[in-house]
Formats: sequence, C-alpha cells, structure tokens
Amino acid sequence: MARGDHLKVPRWKGLIRYWHHGIEVEGRDVIHFVGDYKISDSAYIRRTSMSEFLKGEVYEVVHYKDCYPIDKTIRLAKMNIGQGGYDLTEKNCEHFATFCKTGEARSSQVEFVDNTIYLLDNIEEVINLLF
Repeated sequence: MARGDHLKVPRWKGLIRYWHHGIEVEGRDVIHFVGDYKISDSAYIRRTSMSEFLKGEVYEVVHYKDCYPIDKTIRLAKMNIGQGGYDLTEKNCEHFATFCKTGEARSSQVEFVDNTIYLLDNIEEVINLLF
C-alpha cells in the first residue's frame, strides 16, 4: 500500500458483501465517500484515518494497467473533498476512486449487478443461445 493507491475494503449488509473504495493519501489517510448512503445528501467525500476507512477489515489494493501518476491521483482526490451527490448507481465510492486513478468513473459492482439483471430479464433468450 502506498500514496495514491486505490484501496477497497469489504463491508457487509446482512449476508451480502460489497466493497467500499477510497484513495490513500499522505499520512496513511484515505479520501472516500462517508455518510449514510441511504440518504444521498448526507454522504460526501472526506479525508479520514486509515482505521476509520478500514473499520477493522483488511484492505486490498486495486491494480491498474494504465492509470494517472500518483500526484495527479492524489490531486484529483483532494479536489473532490466536500463533494456530495452520492448515487449508488452513478456516483458511488468506486466511481470516485476509479475516476481519481483513470479519469473514468466506473463501478465494477454496479456493472455486475446491471449484467445480472439483464441476464435474468432475458433468461429465456440466454438459455436458447446456450442450448
């Protein structure tokens, strides 16, 4: 783990595991969305301690083939401190972290759910293609 790394840490809603994302900056602090995600106006980007980000869990570093240099990643993360507008499908913590690393706001978790819903909505067609 190093400055500018995109970190992810597991979180749980009952039996469902999802990943919370942030960008590590100086002093082992992390910039990430914080707040009650059910009330989008209360979730905003802020800088917290690593321990507050981890909440007792173990982090993983998200690796990229192509990404911005460390200083640009950190500058983008810091420029977003205080920003709100959290949206689970359009502007969540993973969108924020991938944007800081690549300039493209993406969420593999949202993409997975979207693809799963598409497959379920089209299950008959999918089965016909497979068999």
